[in-house]
Order: sequence, then structure tokens, then C-alpha cells
Amino acid sequence: MTFDQRIEYITRGSVPLQIRLKKYFRVHPEALEKVVDLIDNSDISLGEYLQGLEYLSHWLNEKERYLKLIDKLEYLSCTIEALDRKVSDNHCFVEGLKLMLDQYGCEQATTIPKS
Repeated sequence: MTFDQRIEYITRGSVPLQIRLKKYFRVHPEALEKVVDLIDNSDISLGEYLQGLEYLSHWLNEKERYLKLIDKLEYLSCTIEALDRKVSDNHCFVEGLKLMLDQYGCEQATTIPKS
């Protein structure tokens, strides 16, 4: 199955989700399998997960910090595990991610060098 076919299958034909997945994973197709496994093993939807990835990326940019994609996915995975016990059903994943970032930050991220 080609990358595009895999994306189409995962998103069940949702073009907005396909665009978002391609944005992050076209250059890193191996990381897509990690996302699929994570979503399959949690209550987080693909849309929520991508919102979390986008929020984390935006948060890092605002802090002038950098984190590799695979490390972002790992941060999100840890957040899902931590929130599984702490966030009630009426809270969304991104709200929980915001709480985690506000409380703990992201120590693994590196400073973006100024040119």
C-alpha cells in the first residue's frame, strides 16, 4: 500500500484529515505507524490527536523551542497515558495537553538557534 493509499484508508476518505496527516507525515512516513497504533489503543480520535499535535507544535514555536516529530508523538503518548486517569470524559485531549504543558512544560525540547 502506498503512503497516499494508507492515508486514505486511515482517514476513511476525509480530505481535511488527509491534508493534515500529509502535512506532518509525508516526510516521516514511519512515524505514521506510531500514530495509528496510539489511536487504536486509546480513546483519542484521529482528529483530536492531530489537534494535539498542532497545539504542541504551536506551543513550541511560541516558546522558540524545537522537538523532533517522533519526540512530539512520544510527548503526546505520555500525555494520553497521564490524562487517562486525571481528565473526565467532558474534557477534550487538547485541554488536557494545555494543562500538562502549563504545569510541566516540555524539557526535552531544545532552543531554536537565532540566526
